[in-house]
Amino acid sequence: MTSLRPVPLARTLLVVSLLACSNEPAGNNASPTVPLSPKLTEEPLVLDKLPNILYSVDRAGNTIAILDHKDTVMQDEFFRRVPLHLDNRFVVELAEAANHFSRKFMYEVIADPAAFEQSYRKTLSTEDPTQNWQQGNPRLTDFGVPNFLAIHAPVFINSRLVFYAKSVRLGVPYRVEVEIDEGRLGEASYEPLPMGR
Repeated sequence: MTSLRPVPLARTLLVVSLLACSNEPAGNNASPTVPLSPKLTEEPLVLDKLPNILYSVDRAGNTIAILDHKDTVMQDEFFRRVPLHLDNRFVVELAEAANHFSRKFMYEVIADPAAFEQSYRKTLSTEDPTQNWQQGNPRLTDFGVPNFLAIHAPVFINSRLVFYAKSVRLGVPYRVEVEIDEGRLGEASYEPLPMGR
């Protein structure tokens, strides 16, 4: 289980509209208008802040999110209550959510490409390229060096989310693309970046 950066969510505003009707004809002797039951109208959500989010899996292995340490929600409910796709200020958080609900803990979103490159090169410098490949012990040297200039921070344009993620097991970067239409998460594609030496 990994913890996430705490983030906030503005409450949905509910506007109460009173509908009125009268069975009496209009005029001086008309009885007062009697209001019917209130009708609730839900206004669009405004993401001034996000809730604290913890991504996890339940006992059945389903991906879940825990909001504000108390509410456990699955994918559809998550995007309904935390509509990250409505605000481009939260593109990194949107990528983290899409990544979790698509692949659980197999990948980590690369939010800072420069920091990723620095970490990747530092790890490479500690490896001995003359050693043979060992099964079950993958090294960055076994894969090579990606084109770091191709890696950018997450972007979300016209319902298409594109981001880069690091394989937790291998350490190498993948390009991820997924459609998010009105809070519905499509099938994400994870493509490894070409490697050089």
